[in-house]
Amino acid sequence: MRKRGSFEDMKGWLMAIALLAVILALFPNIASPITDTFKNIKKYFPGSETPSETKLIEITPKSFSYDEKQRINIKYELAKTGLFSKTDVFINIYDLNGHLKVSLSYEDKKPGTYTVTWNGENSKDEEVSAGIYFIQLKAGDYTSDLNEGKIVKFD
Repeated sequence: MRKRGSFEDMKGWLMAIALLAVILALFPNIASPITDTFKNIKKYFPGSETPSETKLIEITPKSFSYDEKQRINIKYELAKTGLFSKTDVFINIYDLNGHLKVSLSYEDKKPGTYTVTWNGENSKDEEVSAGIYFIQLKAGDYTSDLNEGKIVKFD
């Protein structure tokens, strides 16, 4: 008696899939309606699109006050970079003099759109002083321009 889900059970399916792949390769006109269906899958599953490029999208608010316990929301997109695409992400926050105040890191992020929050504190969990700060996204080979993410902190 065979176990359910064994290789023997799957062998028939694997043969059918292999045969279908050969037929589609030999007769591309048959493949067109099938591939068109997969190309249009986004309309059936909204929000399932993979971003076409890695980028810093939006930082809100552009100014904040620590006293009001405001937080900075940093929205970014990660594009697919390979077959099994996962990227380490670093969000670096610099002061006007170019000193790194905090680095928020996230490992093994899949392609998609993300929002992270910065609480206005440096790497020592201390409130940063009033001033102008720059937020930079680093993901794989991508590094955002510092001027893309300028914010102002008021006391």
